[in-house]
Amino acid sequence: MDYVAGFFDGEVCFTIAICQGKRNRRLVISPRITITQSDASNNVLETIVAFLNMGRIYYHTRSRVTKTGYIIKEVTLRIHRIAELRKLTELLKNRLIVKKHQLELFTESLELIRNRRRNIRRLYEISNELCPRRKNTRKWTMARLEDVLKLYQK
Repeated sequence: MDYVAGFFDGEVCFTIAICQGKRNRRLVISPRITITQSDASNNVLETIVAFLNMGRIYYHTRSRVTKTGYIIKEVTLRIHRIAELRKLTELLKNRLIVKKHQLELFTESLELIRNRRRNIRRLYEISNELCPRRKNTRKWTMARLEDVLKLYQK
C-alpha cells in the first residue's frame, strides 16, 4: 500500500466538478480522483486498479501532435464512486505528504456531500482550492452559482 500511496502522492488529481444536469437542470456535484499517464505506463495503473479493486481505466488520444511527430496516447485512472472515494481517502489518510492538504479538503467535501448538507459555496471554494489554475477558466463563477441557488430556494 505504501507504493500506491507514494504514487498517488506524486500523480493524483483531486477534483470536484460542479455543473448543471442536462436533463433536469439540477445542480450536480461530482467528486473524483484521477491519474493520467502516458500509454506506456498503463501496466502501472492496471496493477493499481487490481490491487485497490476500485476505479476504471480510460484510454484516449490527444488531438495534438508532438514536436517529434507522434500523437500523444494517454491512459487515465478515474475513481468517481462515492463509496470507493471514501474508502480510498481513508486508506491514504496518513500516507500522503505532498498532497496531504488536498486530501483533507477532498475528504471534507465528501463529508459535506454525505451529510446531505450540500453547502454549495464551501464545495465551490474547495473546488477552486484543489485546482487553482482552472479557477479563472471555469464556466461556473460564484455569481452564476448564486443565481442557480436562488432558483432552488423559490
